[in-house]
Amino acid sequence: MGGDASARGRANRAKGQRFERWVVGELRGIGFEHARRGLQAAGAVVADVEGVPGWWIECQSATRPTPGAKLEQARRDAAEWARRNPDETPRVVVVLAHRSGAPLDSTEATLWCDAWGCYATISISDWLRMVAP
Repeated sequence: MGGDASARGRANRAKGQRFERWVVGELRGIGFEHARRGLQAAGAVVADVEGVPGWWIECQSATRPTPGAKLEQARRDAAEWARRNPDETPRVVVVLAHRSGAPLDSTEATLWCDAWGCYATISISDWLRMVAP
């Protein structure tokens, strides 16, 4: 039984890593040549994707994405990062959420609300166009 859970955990990590690599590739494609996956060391306070000035990028690829929960985690991590790096410019937090099984750039523009508030979402391709240098 434990092996099944372990295998699912590895598969989920691999799925997340694939999505992060896709995001990095898209960012590099629009001119952010220093974009890279963040170092995911235990206890490290880093974004999922680094190398995009001014942005704290978190990624989530799940059957049922929870961008609100991911946003709350990202805000905590970004605040801790800012506390540890007081001379650095604060970053704008963004969550790139993807529904597993859907095309990678399939996020529809919506307005949604959860326990943390109401948020507008846009497609990843629209966000990429918005942040392109």
